[in-house]
Amino acid sequence: MLLSLSLKSQYLDTRYNNSSKDMRLQGKVKQLKLTWYKSVKNGDSLKNELELTILYKFNEAGNITEKIQYRAKGDEAARDIYGYENGRVVSYKAYSNGSKLPQYVVSCITDLAKNTFTTRLTIPGLQGVHSTTVRTYNAKGQILSQITKESGKITGTTKKYDPVKNTVRSTSLDNSSYYDEVYDKNQFLIEAHYYKKSEDDAGTHFYTKYDAFGNEVESYYVNKKEGFTSPTDSTSYTYDSHNNWISKVSKSDFYTKKQERVIEYYSGK
Repeated sequence: MLLSLSLKSQYLDTRYNNSSKDMRLQGKVKQLKLTWYKSVKNGDSLKNELELTILYKFNEAGNITEKIQYRAKGDEAARDIYGYENGRVVSYKAYSNGSKLPQYVVSCITDLAKNTFTTRLTIPGLQGVHSTTVRTYNAKGQILSQITKESGKITGTTKKYDPVKNTVRSTSLDNSSYYDEVYDKNQFLIEAHYYKKSEDDAGTHFYTKYDAFGNEVESYYVNKKEGFTSPTDSTSYTYDSHNNWISKVSKSDFYTKKQERVIEYYSGK
């Protein structure tokens, strides 16, 4: 819930992060197959029905090289291919519905002098760059700003860090909204508070608890303006010998969702 509001991106600057770390995986993962199930009413009970499957392939540096998504019937819905040079991501190609022609292509450029990471998205068959995003970092590898230019429109976010309170404030480029993140001693995001300055807004507030491995076990949110508190989502896990979860069950007052993972490791890792 919380992470969907943050500056996270599918294009990681591999100087400061890698896919395995971002997914909180332990050990040298070679391949991961994730299966999602949805709960379907079956008389007076619920049964788990296959919804989709995602296959991730990793290099030994812990970065995703290929991500393939399959529908419940087994046909390919999407395929993402990542390219690397000297350990740094340089390209990303997105395919859909088994097409041999990419839907779009992203080039990734690292500027060591300016400490920036730039992505340029182009669409085959169309001239020019469709969108450009520039991320600027500080010396610690923390994002200071993320600015996107698309169709002549510029949007983005700037970030300020408080190492004493262990908080981060993200402010929209047009100063219309801001977002406060609170982290615990393990750097797990436990609170997030979102405000719109243009409204008489008491904010929307997100709260999350984690287990020892950094996996979310409980979450809910509060909209103070509407006086609404969401039902609490509770999640339980089963782990393998590397402390990576292989079964995940999420429950609330309205649903039960199940995910399973089959993980293959590099030999001896």
